[in-house]
Amino acid sequence: MVGVVDDVRDAGPLEPPRPTIYVIQEQAPQKLLSSIRRFFPFNFFLKYDSISSDERLRNVIASVSSKQAISKIKTGKDTITEITSGERLGTVVGAGLGAFCLLLTLVSVFSLSSAVVLSQKRRFAVMRALGAQPIHLVKQVLKINAMTVGTGAFFGIILGLASQKMLSHQVEHLLAPTPLLLIAAGAVLAAGYALSHVAPIAKVLRLQAIRVLKEL
Repeated sequence: MVGVVDDVRDAGPLEPPRPTIYVIQEQAPQKLLSSIRRFFPFNFFLKYDSISSDERLRNVIASVSSKQAISKIKTGKDTITEITSGERLGTVVGAGLGAFCLLLTLVSVFSLSSAVVLSQKRRFAVMRALGAQPIHLVKQVLKINAMTVGTGAFFGIILGLASQKMLSHQVEHLLAPTPLLLIAAGAVLAAGYALSHVAPIAKVLRLQAIRVLKEL
């Protein structure tokens, strides 16, 4: 009985699958196993409960091959954690840098919106005096940086997709963003943009039109 498998990642979840032949240990000639053991380490994959001791595992392996040297006993979960630790750290660092850049961008948008609202205080006061509805004033404030931020976000997404396309030829496990991920990114940007305009909108809605017009 022989099994030929070409999609099992024995070298780890981050390594590409390699064609491997699996044989039942009892069916393999001992001379062949002895010859292979001289050049390659044997890997034993066993199902056992979490409270099993290392000594119990050593006894199981010894019952199969009494001369087999044993080292590095660990669970499959520990193996996966060890292999993916670098990638997980990179993901956390990348996410942190992305969040920091987003925060800086929102602070810049907030500062620019506040400056524009201050410089156009007379315009907003006139609109209020003429009976403009609050929703109309909110729309006017949100339009201040909409074109700039929208253009930047559009070209940023295009640049990101192009970079992913180029890097995918060099980095084997780089995944392409899914439509759901793009929608989520757009939702985060929209929410951040709206949040950065809360204070400028509040200033416009609290304007005393008559007082502002008298001062100007």
